[in-house]
Amino acid sequence: MGFGQHQSFYLRDGWLHKGLEVVDMDPALLSNPSAFERMGIGKNMVASLRFWIVATGVASYNMSTKEYKVTELGRTIFQNDSNINLSFTKGLIHYNLAKGNDINDANGRRSSTVVYWFFNILEGNIFERDVLLSKYKEWVSKHKHVSDNSLKRDVDVLLQMYDINNKHSDPEDVLHSPLSGLGLVMRGEDIIKLEGKLSRLDDELIYYILVDYMIKHNLPSLILNDIVTAEKLPGRLFNLKREEVLKAIFSLQAKELIEFSQTNNLDAIYIKNIPETSIEVINQFYIESGANNECII
Repeated sequence: MGFGQHQSFYLRDGWLHKGLEVVDMDPALLSNPSAFERMGIGKNMVASLRFWIVATGVASYNMSTKEYKVTELGRTIFQNDSNINLSFTKGLIHYNLAKGNDINDANGRRSSTVVYWFFNILEGNIFERDVLLSKYKEWVSKHKHVSDNSLKRDVDVLLQMYDINNKHSDPEDVLHSPLSGLGLVMRGEDIIKLEGKLSRLDDELIYYILVDYMIKHNLPSLILNDIVTAEKLPGRLFNLKREEVLKAIFSLQAKELIEFSQTNNLDAIYIKNIPETSIEVINQFYIESGANNECII
Protein backbone atom coordinates (compact mmCIF):
# COMPACT_ATOMS: atom_id res chain seq x y z
CA MET A 1 0.00 0.00 0.00
CA GLY A 2 1.15 3.53 -0.74
CA PHE A 3 0.10 6.75 0.95
CA GLY A 4 1.10 10.37 0.33
CA GLN A 5 3.82 9.52 -2.19
CA HIS A 6 2.33 11.95 -4.70
CA GLN A 7 3.66 14.92 -2.65
CA SER A 8 0.19 16.49 -2.98
CA PHE A 9 0.55 16.77 -6.78
CA TYR A 10 -2.13 14.98 -8.81
CA LEU A 11 -1.29 13.51 -12.21
CA ARG A 12 -1.18 16.34 -14.76
CA ASP A 13 -1.45 16.50 -18.52
CA GLY A 14 1.94 15.86 -20.09
CA TRP A 15 3.54 14.33 -17.01
CA LEU A 16 3.67 10.75 -18.26
CA HIS A 17 5.11 11.95 -21.58
CA LYS A 18 7.77 13.95 -19.75
CA GLY A 19 8.54 11.14 -17.34
CA LEU A 20 8.96 8.53 -20.07
CA GLU A 21 11.20 10.85 -22.08
CA VAL A 22 13.42 11.38 -19.05
CA VAL A 23 13.60 7.67 -18.22
CA ASP A 24 14.44 6.76 -21.80
CA MET A 25 17.15 9.42 -21.93
CA ASP A 26 18.72 8.58 -18.56
CA PRO A 27 17.28 5.73 -16.45
CA ALA A 28 19.06 7.01 -13.32
CA LEU A 29 18.19 10.71 -13.62
CA LEU A 30 15.02 10.65 -11.54
CA SER A 31 16.98 9.08 -8.66
CA ASN A 32 19.67 11.75 -8.84
CA PRO A 33 19.46 14.43 -6.10
CA SER A 34 20.14 17.05 -8.77
CA ALA A 35 17.28 15.90 -11.00
CA PHE A 36 15.13 18.90 -10.09
CA GLU A 37 17.85 21.28 -11.35
CA ARG A 38 18.42 19.39 -14.58
CA MET A 39 14.69 19.07 -15.24
CA GLY A 40 13.79 22.58 -14.19
CA ILE A 41 11.07 21.58 -11.73
CA GLY A 42 10.82 21.49 -7.93
CA LYS A 43 12.10 18.63 -5.77
CA ASN A 44 8.62 17.63 -4.65
CA MET A 45 7.40 17.61 -8.23
CA VAL A 46 10.24 15.26 -9.22
CA ALA A 47 9.25 12.93 -6.37
CA SER A 48 5.63 13.08 -7.51
CA LEU A 49 6.59 12.33 -11.11
CA ARG A 50 8.59 9.30 -9.90
CA PHE A 51 5.49 8.09 -8.08
CA TRP A 52 3.01 8.55 -10.91
CA ILE A 53 5.03 6.91 -13.69
CA VAL A 54 5.36 3.76 -11.59
CA ALA A 55 1.84 3.80 -10.09
CA THR A 56 0.32 4.02 -13.58
CA GLY A 57 2.44 1.11 -14.81
CA VAL A 58 4.27 2.99 -17.57
CA ALA A 59 7.64 2.64 -15.85
CA SER A 60 9.24 0.30 -13.33
CA TYR A 61 11.92 0.92 -10.70
CA ASN A 62 14.88 -1.27 -9.77
CA MET A 63 15.84 -0.73 -6.13
CA SER A 64 19.26 -2.34 -6.60
CA THR A 65 20.39 -0.11 -9.46
CA LYS A 66 18.11 2.84 -8.53
CA GLU A 67 17.16 3.07 -12.17
CA TYR A 68 13.81 3.42 -13.91
CA LYS A 69 12.76 1.53 -17.02
CA VAL A 70 9.95 2.12 -19.50
CA THR A 71 7.55 -0.84 -19.36
CA GLU A 72 5.99 -2.48 -22.39
CA LEU A 73 2.77 -0.66 -21.56
CA GLY A 74 4.62 2.65 -21.25
CA ARG A 75 6.39 2.15 -24.56
CA THR A 76 3.14 1.30 -26.32
CA ILE A 77 1.35 4.35 -24.93
CA PHE A 78 4.30 6.64 -25.69
CA GLN A 79 4.46 5.50 -29.30
CA ASN A 80 0.73 5.88 -29.90
CA ASP A 81 -0.88 8.38 -27.51
CA SER A 82 1.77 9.88 -25.24
CA ASN A 83 -0.34 12.95 -24.44
CA ILE A 84 -3.23 10.74 -23.28
CA ASN A 85 -5.80 12.20 -25.67
CA LEU A 86 -7.79 9.04 -26.38
CA SER A 87 -10.46 7.81 -23.96
CA PHE A 88 -8.99 4.32 -24.35
CA THR A 89 -5.63 5.51 -23.01
CA LYS A 90 -7.24 7.46 -20.18
CA GLY A 91 -9.07 4.27 -19.24
CA LEU A 92 -5.83 2.25 -19.32
CA ILE A 93 -4.16 4.69 -16.94
CA HIS A 94 -7.17 4.64 -14.61
CA TYR A 95 -7.29 0.83 -14.70
CA ASN A 96 -3.65 0.54 -13.70
CA LEU A 97 -4.07 2.99 -10.84
CA ALA A 98 -7.31 1.47 -9.57
CA LYS A 99 -6.14 -2.14 -9.58
CA GLY A 100 -2.81 -1.35 -7.90
CA ASN A 101 -3.48 -2.16 -4.24
CA ASP A 102 -1.39 -5.32 -4.45
CA ILE A 103 1.73 -3.54 -5.72
CA ASN A 104 4.59 -4.27 -3.35
CA ASP A 105 6.29 -1.00 -2.44
CA ALA A 106 9.21 -2.88 -0.89
CA ASN A 107 10.16 -4.03 -4.38
CA GLY A 108 10.32 -0.49 -5.66
CA ARG A 109 6.83 -0.37 -7.10
CA ARG A 110 4.21 2.09 -5.92
CA SER A 111 0.46 1.87 -5.57
CA SER A 112 -2.15 4.59 -5.32
CA THR A 113 -4.16 3.10 -2.48
CA VAL A 114 -6.77 5.86 -2.35
CA VAL A 115 -7.71 5.28 -6.01
CA TYR A 116 -8.03 1.53 -5.40
CA TRP A 117 -10.19 2.12 -2.30
CA PHE A 118 -12.46 4.73 -3.90
CA PHE A 119 -13.32 2.68 -6.98
CA ASN A 120 -13.21 -0.88 -5.58
CA ILE A 121 -14.13 -0.76 -1.91
CA LEU A 122 -16.16 2.37 -1.20
CA GLU A 123 -19.92 1.74 -1.27
CA GLY A 124 -22.31 4.50 -2.27
CA ASN A 125 -22.19 7.40 -4.70
CA ILE A 126 -22.79 10.67 -2.79
CA PHE A 127 -20.71 11.83 0.20
CA GLU A 128 -19.94 14.89 2.22
CA ARG A 129 -16.18 15.49 2.08
CA ASP A 130 -15.73 14.85 5.81
CA VAL A 131 -17.69 11.62 5.60
CA LEU A 132 -15.60 10.47 2.64
CA LEU A 133 -12.38 11.14 4.54
CA SER A 134 -13.74 9.39 7.62
CA LYS A 135 -14.60 6.27 5.61
CA TYR A 136 -11.10 6.23 4.10
CA LYS A 137 -9.47 6.59 7.53
CA GLU A 138 -11.61 3.77 8.90
CA TRP A 139 -10.65 1.41 6.07
CA VAL A 140 -6.94 2.25 6.17
CA SER A 141 -6.80 1.80 9.96
CA LYS A 142 -7.63 -1.88 9.49
CA HIS A 143 -4.45 -2.36 7.48
CA LYS A 144 -1.87 0.20 8.52
CA HIS A 145 -1.28 3.24 10.74
CA VAL A 146 -1.09 6.36 8.57
CA SER A 147 -1.26 10.00 9.69
CA ASP A 148 -4.53 11.88 9.22
CA ASN A 149 -2.76 14.58 7.20
CA SER A 150 -1.39 12.04 4.75
CA LEU A 151 -4.83 10.48 4.25
CA LYS A 152 -6.42 13.90 3.78
CA ARG A 153 -3.86 14.72 1.08
CA ASP A 154 -4.64 11.40 -0.61
CA VAL A 155 -8.34 12.24 -0.79
CA ASP A 156 -7.65 15.81 -1.98
CA VAL A 157 -5.41 14.53 -4.79
CA LEU A 158 -7.97 11.91 -5.81
CA LEU A 159 -10.73 14.51 -6.11
CA GLN A 160 -8.57 17.00 -8.01
CA MET A 161 -7.39 14.30 -10.40
CA TYR A 162 -10.81 12.92 -11.31
CA ASP A 163 -13.15 15.92 -10.96
CA ILE A 164 -15.16 16.22 -14.18
CA ASN A 165 -15.55 19.98 -13.69
CA ASN A 166 -11.84 20.42 -13.16
CA LYS A 167 -12.42 23.38 -10.85
CA HIS A 168 -9.52 23.96 -8.51
CA SER A 169 -9.59 26.32 -5.53
CA ASP A 170 -5.82 26.78 -5.73
CA PRO A 171 -4.92 29.31 -8.47
CA GLU A 172 -1.63 27.44 -8.93
CA ASP A 173 -3.54 24.42 -10.25
CA VAL A 174 -3.71 25.56 -13.85
CA LEU A 175 -3.06 22.13 -15.33
CA HIS A 176 -5.77 19.50 -15.29
CA SER A 177 -5.49 15.76 -15.17
CA PRO A 178 -6.20 13.56 -18.19
CA LEU A 179 -8.35 11.40 -15.90
CA SER A 180 -10.94 14.15 -15.40
CA GLY A 181 -12.16 13.34 -18.91
CA LEU A 182 -13.41 9.93 -17.79
CA GLY A 183 -16.34 11.61 -16.02
CA LEU A 184 -16.10 9.53 -12.86
CA VAL A 185 -16.17 12.14 -10.06
CA MET A 186 -17.81 15.53 -9.53
CA ARG A 187 -16.93 17.91 -6.68
CA GLY A 188 -19.45 20.37 -5.32
CA GLU A 189 -21.13 20.71 -1.96
CA ASP A 190 -21.00 16.91 -1.98
CA ILE A 191 -18.62 14.48 -3.62
CA ILE A 192 -20.40 12.43 -6.27
CA LYS A 193 -19.12 9.21 -7.77
CA LEU A 194 -20.72 9.54 -11.18
CA GLU A 195 -22.43 6.68 -12.93
CA GLY A 196 -20.18 5.38 -15.69
CA LYS A 197 -21.25 5.67 -19.31
CA LEU A 198 -20.03 3.59 -22.24
CA SER A 199 -20.19 6.74 -24.36
CA ARG A 200 -17.04 7.89 -22.52
CA LEU A 201 -15.29 4.53 -22.88
CA ASP A 202 -14.35 2.07 -25.61
CA ASP A 203 -15.57 -1.50 -25.98
CA GLU A 204 -11.95 -2.49 -26.50
CA LEU A 205 -11.06 -1.09 -23.06
CA ILE A 206 -13.62 -3.40 -21.45
CA TYR A 207 -12.24 -6.26 -23.56
CA TYR A 208 -8.67 -5.47 -22.48
CA ILE A 209 -9.61 -5.50 -18.79
CA LEU A 210 -11.39 -8.84 -19.16
CA VAL A 211 -8.43 -10.36 -21.01
CA ASP A 212 -5.91 -8.96 -18.54
CA TYR A 213 -7.91 -10.24 -15.54
CA MET A 214 -8.45 -13.70 -17.02
CA ILE A 215 -4.80 -14.12 -17.96
CA LYS A 216 -3.63 -12.97 -14.54
CA HIS A 217 -5.99 -15.30 -12.68
CA ASN A 218 -5.79 -18.14 -15.24
CA LEU A 219 -9.55 -18.21 -15.74
CA PRO A 220 -11.35 -19.88 -18.66
CA SER A 221 -14.37 -17.60 -18.27
CA LEU A 222 -15.96 -14.84 -16.19
CA ILE A 223 -19.45 -14.60 -14.71
CA LEU A 224 -21.41 -11.50 -15.70
CA ASN A 225 -22.24 -10.66 -12.08
CA ASP A 226 -18.50 -10.62 -11.27
CA ILE A 227 -17.80 -8.26 -14.16
CA VAL A 228 -20.41 -5.91 -12.70
CA THR A 229 -19.58 -6.16 -8.99
CA ALA A 230 -16.13 -7.68 -8.36
CA GLU A 231 -13.02 -5.68 -7.53
CA LYS A 232 -10.68 -4.76 -10.41
CA LEU A 233 -13.34 -5.46 -13.07
CA PRO A 234 -15.18 -2.90 -15.24
CA GLY A 235 -18.39 -2.50 -13.24
CA ARG A 236 -16.59 -1.43 -10.09
CA LEU A 237 -13.72 0.42 -11.72
CA PHE A 238 -15.95 2.65 -13.86
CA ASN A 239 -19.12 2.58 -11.71
CA LEU A 240 -21.04 0.94 -14.55
CA LYS A 241 -24.54 -0.38 -13.98
CA ARG A 242 -25.39 -3.87 -15.17
CA GLU A 243 -27.21 -2.46 -18.21
CA GLU A 244 -24.09 -0.59 -19.34
CA VAL A 245 -21.90 -3.66 -18.87
CA LEU A 246 -24.37 -5.72 -20.90
CA LYS A 247 -24.19 -3.18 -23.73
CA ALA A 248 -20.42 -3.65 -23.85
CA ILE A 249 -20.74 -7.44 -23.69
CA PHE A 250 -23.25 -7.55 -26.57
CA SER A 251 -21.07 -5.20 -28.61
CA LEU A 252 -17.97 -7.35 -28.04
CA GLN A 253 -19.97 -10.42 -28.95
CA ALA A 254 -21.08 -8.76 -32.19
CA LYS A 255 -17.41 -8.09 -32.95
CA GLU A 256 -16.76 -11.81 -32.36
CA LEU A 257 -14.25 -11.07 -29.60
CA ILE A 258 -16.16 -12.93 -26.90
CA GLU A 259 -18.84 -15.57 -26.45
CA PHE A 260 -21.71 -14.81 -24.09
CA SER A 261 -23.39 -17.96 -22.80
CA GLN A 262 -26.72 -17.62 -20.99
CA THR A 263 -27.48 -21.14 -19.79
CA ASN A 264 -28.50 -22.73 -16.50
CA ASN A 265 -29.10 -19.28 -14.99
CA LEU A 266 -25.39 -18.63 -15.31
CA ASP A 267 -24.31 -15.79 -17.62
CA ALA A 268 -20.72 -16.60 -18.58
CA ILE A 269 -18.28 -14.73 -20.81
CA TYR A 270 -15.59 -16.58 -22.76
CA ILE A 271 -12.79 -14.91 -24.71
CA LYS A 272 -12.43 -16.11 -28.27
CA ASN A 273 -8.80 -16.86 -29.15
CA ILE A 274 -7.47 -15.24 -25.98
CA PRO A 275 -4.10 -13.56 -26.63
CA GLU A 276 -0.95 -14.77 -24.91
CA THR A 277 -0.51 -11.33 -23.35
CA SER A 278 -3.00 -8.52 -22.72
CA ILE A 279 -0.64 -5.97 -24.30
CA GLU A 280 -1.60 -7.48 -27.67
CA VAL A 281 -5.11 -6.06 -27.18
CA ILE A 282 -3.67 -2.59 -26.64
CA ASN A 283 -1.44 -2.82 -29.69
CA GLN A 284 -4.34 -3.99 -31.85
CA PHE A 285 -6.55 -1.13 -30.67
CA TYR A 286 -3.93 1.49 -31.56
CA ILE A 287 -3.33 -0.10 -34.96
CA GLU A 288 -7.03 -0.14 -35.79
CA SER A 289 -7.62 3.38 -34.45
CA GLY A 290 -4.74 4.76 -36.52
CA ALA A 291 -3.14 6.31 -33.43
CA ASN A 292 0.57 6.90 -33.74
CA ASN A 293 2.80 9.58 -32.30
CA GLU A 294 5.42 8.84 -34.94
CA CYS A 295 8.12 8.81 -32.30
CA ILE A 296 10.50 6.18 -31.03
CA ILE A 297 11.33 5.38 -27.43
